[in-house]
Amino acid sequence: MPVTGPAADRSVPVRWLSARAVGLHLALVVAFPGCLAAGWWQVQRAMSGNGLSYAYAIEWPIFAVLSVIGWWQLLHTPPAADRAPLPAPAAAAPRWDRSQESEALQAYNAKLARLARASGRQLALPPAGATTTQEAEH
Repeated sequence: MPVTGPAADRSVPVRWLSARAVGLHLALVVAFPGCLAAGWWQVQRAMSGNGLSYAYAIEWPIFAVLSVIGWWQLLHTPPAADRAPLPAPAAAAPRWDRSQESEALQAYNAKLARLARASGRQLALPPAGATTTQEAEH
């Protein structure tokens, strides 16, 4: 559906003349002829007897075409700042049921909690039964 009105007049110059677009244009101006020149160089090497250069002589023009495709896609894809934000997750991650831990794991977690308290660090998860960070520390 075509955009009409004032937005239509501003969208084309912004798309083609913004700082991001000018950077993409400059990258294309360097990449496209550079890939073609590298392809021509590989053709010359292949003609002088280097068999591997035949493959490279095919690859470099493909890279030139890919640079045009990438330029076009990046030019017509809005920057991340202009895109709609991703929706928030539907629910928080489920809590771990500590009653299912083995005795060895419970002992190890208790040791880690003591070490964390001794070093003054905050625990990632509060101990079983604690509801706030302050309760976890005491």
